[in-house]
Amino acid sequence: MLNYGAEQIKNGNLDFEIKYENRDEFGSAISNFDEMRARLHQSIQAQLKYEEDRKELVAGISHDLRTPLTAIKGYVKGLKDSFANTPEKQQRYYDIIYKKACEMDVLVDRLFLFSKLDTGHLPFYFQKVNCKEYFDELLNQMTVDYERSGLKISYYNRCHCRLPDCYSERCPE
Repeated sequence: MLNYGAEQIKNGNLDFEIKYENRDEFGSAISNFDEMRARLHQSIQAQLKYEEDRKELVAGISHDLRTPLTAIKGYVKGLKDSFANTPEKQQRYYDIIYKKACEMDVLVDRLFLFSKLDTGHLPFYFQKVNCKEYFDELLNQMTVDYERSGLKISYYNRCHCRLPDCYSERCPE
């Protein structure tokens, strides 16, 4: 029985179970062996899920980098092709290019941070975030991009607190 189990594990099959009903010393060894098999199976499944999540995150960040990069290319082409034919329009193009480059910088920083977390070179440090400020800033950033595409974004914020350090649902205000 143990030989069969060892052969199955050697061949990469962890989807089996050894049945042995006796409660003797051999039964205890088989039970422990089967528990090791089950834990190994769980560990491999967790590792596969982690790998899939990691790939999905990297693909998402890569996709998110394309958006500002495409905008930068478009505005640079507009400058080269003289679409921005006034100093005001040129300055607007330059400002947008700079903003998009900054967005890319943030995404690259996130990718670098993820890489450091993934390799275990950076511990997690959690901090409280003022959700109202976060979502208000996010909305302001997204509105320009959406309006330029002819879309309208709306957002209703139910967070009424104006205290700078309030993170609680039980706000005194």
